[in-house]
Amino acid sequence: MDKHTAYILLFAELNTLRGLPPDLLIARVGVAQSRTLLVQDQPLEIQTTLDWADRHRTTVRITARAFGSGHWHTERLEESVVVTVVSET
Repeated sequence: MDKHTAYILLFAELNTLRGLPPDLLIARVGVAQSRTLLVQDQPLEIQTTLDWADRHRTTVRITARAFGSGHWHTERLEESVVVTVVSET
């Protein structure tokens, strides 16, 4: 797995998701999604999950993971971002 390319794809995925309206983010909480891309003739799986980041359910944690082939094992990269979906007043 080319880590540089994988990180670029992870950050692109995070940016796409955090740009969604709050109602769409809330609808995806608890639902894992996965897709496989072919990068430099190697499969790279991108998995995203959303979960509540606080007990008051005002923020959502978006986590993106990349899984790819290494020389001897499967490599895994992970990044996450927290987004406010409900403002506290």
